[in-house]
This record gives sequence, structure tokens and C-alpha cells, in this order.
Amino acid sequence: MGHHIQAFISREELLREITQHYPTAIVIPLSQGFGILPVTKQFYDGLPNPQHPDEADNRFLYLGPKLIQIGKAFSVKVPLAYVETEYFGGAGFQGAVVWANGQMIFGPALTGDGEDFQPDDLPDGAINIALRKLGVLRGDGHDEFDAIGLGKHRDNESWIEEMTSAAPENC
Repeated sequence: MGHHIQAFISREELLREITQHYPTAIVIPLSQGFGILPVTKQFYDGLPNPQHPDEADNRFLYLGPKLIQIGKAFSVKVPLAYVETEYFGGAGFQGAVVWANGQMIFGPALTGDGEDFQPDDLPDGAINIALRKLGVLRGDGHDEFDAIGLGKHRDNESWIEEMTSAAPENC
């Protein structure tokens, strides 16, 4: 069984602000006041090309100038993370980047195992480090990932299906 997520994570209010600018975006609430905004092909293709392109990190599926532009623009008020997972049969990777005050403060970083990339030497998984930088509290959870409920679904489609079937008027 695989795990394939590409998404922004932040305070739910900030993600809802992003949806006001990009109508194909949807936000699914997580615990602790956080939310997840899945980065789908439709959402990504609808983003404007940046005026000042930054260098892309080819280790990620979508992390390039378009998402970096969103990270810088929307992190002015509240930190914003972009995360990806790509696991199958227990092997794979996770990646994350965090912006705050319009600047990248973590990453881009990848952890895991794989033959196609060199993982970053970090003391924990890239996503858990990113979530701590957002203010996620581990509490009684196994880790930050589980503490806010990111383990509930294994792909963007399942997150979106839950949201559209539960409350279509919120999409």
C-alpha cells in the first residue's frame, strides 16, 4: 500500500485565505486548528507563472517557482509548509519546506530511503520537523504527523473525497 500526498499545511484560516485567490483549492480541517490544502494537478496548473522564478527542487513533484511564490506570499502572517510523501511497501521518501515571514526557514528537505535521491541528514522525518516549525504539538500522538491527523488518508484523492462527500458547500 502506498502513501502519496502533495499539500500545503498551515493554520486553517490561512489556507482558507489561499482558496479565496485560487478557486480550485480546497481546505480540509485537521486537529489543533491546522488544515491541509491538497496540491492537485488542476490546482497547480491554475497557478500563475511567477514573475521572478526561483530554482526548482527536482526531488519534489511540484515544488517549483509556482509553489515557492505561494509560500513566500502567504507566509507573511502565519508559517506555511509544503509537504510531499511518496511511499510504497514501506520504502520511499517524505519532503517538506516551511516559509515564515515571506522567507524559507526550513528545507527543502527530504528524508527516507530510495535509490533515486540522496536524503538529507536530519534527526527526524522532514515532515515532522516542518510541522514542529508550524507549531504542531505532539501531545499523546506518536509524532506530529499523527497528532494532527495526517495519517487518516494516504493520498490527495482520499482527502478530497472526504471533504466533498462530507460538506460539498465548503469546497
